[in-house]
Amino acid sequence: MNTARDYRSVLLHYFLLGRTATESHRKLVQTHGENAPSLHTCFNWFTRFKRGDYNLEHQPHPGRPSSRVRGRVLRELKANPKSSVRDIEKTIHIPKTTVARILHDAGKTPKLPQVIPHDLTTAQLKKRVDVCQGLLHRRSNFNWVSHIVAMDEKWITYDNPERKLQWVDVDEKPQQAPKAELHGKKELLCFFFSVLGPIYWEILPPGITIKADLFTTQLEEVAVRVPPKLLSEGKILMLMDNARPHHAKITQKKMDELEMEWLTPLICPLATTTVSAPSLTSVEERNALVKEFEAWINSKPQAFWNRGIETLPDRWRQVVTTKGAYIDY
Repeated sequence: MNTARDYRSVLLHYFLLGRTATESHRKLVQTHGENAPSLHTCFNWFTRFKRGDYNLEHQPHPGRPSSRVRGRVLRELKANPKSSVRDIEKTIHIPKTTVARILHDAGKTPKLPQVIPHDLTTAQLKKRVDVCQGLLHRRSNFNWVSHIVAMDEKWITYDNPERKLQWVDVDEKPQQAPKAELHGKKELLCFFFSVLGPIYWEILPPGITIKADLFTTQLEEVAVRVPPKLLSEGKILMLMDNARPHHAKITQKKMDELEMEWLTPLICPLATTTVSAPSLTSVEERNALVKEFEAWINSKPQAFWNRGIETLPDRWRQVVTTKGAYIDY
């Protein structure tokens, strides 16, 4: 067996016997050693055989797609940016391999969209812009920003199965991975922090959510823990969203008692610093959850907390520039 065509004949023979490309390649290597075709070549020919093409001669290479074809592909992508390679293939009848090559050469890459809480109405977009402009013009400089105490809330789920790539043969399926439970166990994290780091945090027990009376208790805990150098003209500057418990009457009364100033009253959530709490995998005990979160806090350098607060003016500008739209963190 001296020619490439001879090897193709053997591959076709193995294909008709029901062998896989991997098995056929293994047998050729056992018989012909280094002269055997590569595994990639075997897969390419098996792909042709599966299409019913038993011609053992090489097909002429199509070459680089014409500018007219490239233009059609890019116009279709611009009109429908959510289209997959297969969608474009079906729409303009150009092979998906050609479509993929054109998109790659054009510097295009698929990316998952940012998940946002909900679509914003025109009124909400305008309110976000107005509030951010108000914050940007609050003082002649931004020295006051370093006095902010930011507050955030996040659900922490106990079971977060992670999908990872698996190296397998081309004709082999990877092992299946279960998805997270739709109504799995989760707990609410309430987190207050500043440029100095965490001030107060609490993980609420299962079934407990934030209500005004609980929130006022948390504000009292924050007030006794805020160091004097964070005070701005004797007040604590609070940056938090417009959840109902945050602007209830008893909350407003408590904030006045504690000499707290709410920087963003009665608005939709702003681009504040979001605590990227870790996704915990199969944490069974609540104590383990608390310990894991404490370890996450301790792993963060001082620069992490500084950056979270000091970049707020840049995020407010982005909200204004994007006319109130959600921005990337």
